[in-house]
Amino acid sequence: MTGARKTLWGAVATVVVVAVSAYSAQSRATSPKEVRQLAGSAQALQAREKTSTAYSPQGTAPDPASRSRMMPMGAS
Repeated sequence: MTGARKTLWGAVATVVVVAVSAYSAQSRATSPKEVRQLAGSAQALQAREKTSTAYSPQGTAPDPASRSRMMPMGAS
């Protein structure tokens, strides 16, 4: 095989691999039923509880002093 043929076959093989990968990725999406199950899991509930304690009960942002502890330097 010449160099041009090898390059052509390499390009065709790459396109086929990418196409098969993209097609198979669609079938691996999380189903709505699974999402509901995961959202109700103990781990998800604990994460939500932990996140909600970082803010006041009224849903407003925390005071500026605590904000500086949560954000890295230079972030606004």
